[in-house]
Amino acid sequence: MLIFENQLNNHMEFPVEAFIQDNSIQEVSVPEHWHECFELLYILEGEALQRVNANTFEVKSGDFLFLYNGDIHATYCSNNVKTRIFVLKFMPSVIHSDFLNTYGSKYLIPFLSPDYSISHLTDVQKSIIQKLFSQIESEIVTENSGYQLFVRGYILQLLGFLTREEIVLPFINSHTYAENKNLESILAYIETNFNKDLNLGDISMISNMNYSYTSRYFKQITGKNFKQYLDYVRIAEVNRLLFETDHTITEIANLCGFSSSQTLCRTYKRLMGISPSKMRNQPIQN
Repeated sequence: MLIFENQLNNHMEFPVEAFIQDNSIQEVSVPEHWHECFELLYILEGEALQRVNANTFEVKSGDFLFLYNGDIHATYCSNNVKTRIFVLKFMPSVIHSDFLNTYGSKYLIPFLSPDYSISHLTDVQKSIIQKLFSQIESEIVTENSGYQLFVRGYILQLLGFLTREEIVLPFINSHTYAENKNLESILAYIETNFNKDLNLGDISMISNMNYSYTSRYFKQITGKNFKQYLDYVRIAEVNRLLFETDHTITEIANLCGFSSSQTLCRTYKRLMGISPSKMRNQPIQN
């Protein structure tokens, strides 16, 4: 059974966590799980096996992986190779609202992707990222006066660097504040009504735009069409129900707005690379 890891949540005073996984101190074997925070992994030393949304990758020293909220992932390290991994986790609420208005309200990149890749960093990129990670860890450990502001600032610097270097691509880019606010209202409507029989006509009505323009606008701003985004939101809720409840696939399909369990399974397989029943029941790896 997969694990819903909810160590960080928006009810916490400061939902940020930074630490180093070191298999010379403690075995590093983290089974498949998911949570609502972002997670950044930087391989300081050694090598590891990363599993993201049913895809498996081998990572080594200097590699970087950005896990989005809702991703299903696991980390496994061999005891024969000394491995250290810097882990940074934070809730979206930690990022300043101005950044969210520019790069998206709920997700930086709001689409589950079956074709993840690991970023192989240059020496300069490694140096800058490692320095920012170390500064974040130091502030969290010492908790000196104002440390929360420093941590938030370092995270924004890190995201800015990752975006400028095109290691992580932004959700929204080069659009006006008014356009982004309009999109926020559309995305909020979808996230509230995803379990209903939504269509692009509904979106054009709530956005006061004609059907054709709404279609072009949504694709231009997000890079995805309306149906692709709706599928993502629904699958994110499917994951929550898979891990937190004993509902059948048919019941989950009904709760998430799919016309049938077959439609849910086809969509899930396309986005996640595995069927929902296999994802729910896959064994823990050693």
